[in-house]
Amino acid sequence: MEPCSKSKKKSLKKTVKPRDEVVAVNGRNSTGNVKASLSSNEQNKSLPLITAKQYACRAAHLSSLVVSWSPVVSLSDRTSCLLRHWCILAVGSKSGNISFWKLYKPEYYTIDAGVVTSDPMLIGVLHAHESWVNAITWQVLSAGSSKSSLLLATGCSDGSVKIWLGNIEGLNQCAIGEEVPFVLVAEVAANLSAPVSSISLGIPARSQHEVSLAIGRVSGLLEIWIWNASTNKIESSSAWHAHDQVVTGYDGLSMAIVYSAAVRPPG
Repeated sequence: MEPCSKSKKKSLKKTVKPRDEVVAVNGRNSTGNVKASLSSNEQNKSLPLITAKQYACRAAHLSSLVVSWSPVVSLSDRTSCLLRHWCILAVGSKSGNISFWKLYKPEYYTIDAGVVTSDPMLIGVLHAHESWVNAITWQVLSAGSSKSSLLLATGCSDGSVKIWLGNIEGLNQCAIGEEVPFVLVAEVAANLSAPVSSISLGIPARSQHEVSLAIGRVSGLLEIWIWNASTNKIESSSAWHAHDQVVTGYDGLSMAIVYSAAVRPPG
């Protein structure tokens, strides 16, 4: 019985491997894995690092908050001399920038007519505000004339609202990298106002030079402003506490009808 007990004691002894011996993991040599991880770490160290401020700025540029389609406009193409119908999609972001995407109106709305090309094209970026762009709306100014323009109203989280005038022909020819042909024509300053939650533009049919601007705020306040395109002045018309919470929308068409009836001379 003694030889058996000795063999058991010997088998219980631990086998210590030398430090320089390579350990096999899953039947493979782990030396290659270690070298690969060290190489990747060296490559990561060589990559340029960005600061926290740069990271926040890039994240703000990529964070979209609101989108708005412009009315469909028609303009003859210089190369083909054909009448093209197109519109612009405005995308507001946390950085205060608005990117503009041009999209041609499809000639057909059915798959039976064949393939319809409707790829959007980025035509430019406008730095509209210094804070979040919360609201965007469009209107066509002087739609019946040959020199029609696009009106763009933008609302910001700091309480300010701006009205921009865009040249339709310039927007049609605009390409990425060029300055977007929008001119600031009016501004409602913040003045410690509550953040803008919604905006709407209305243009009475009888008075194309007077544009009504409705501003809804997160405090429930609703404001009406009148911008005169002839004098390029904007004045406050009225304001009232419409709701106890956020004003999320307003119908610009009804606003234009009400305003037109209010300024109509008697008789």
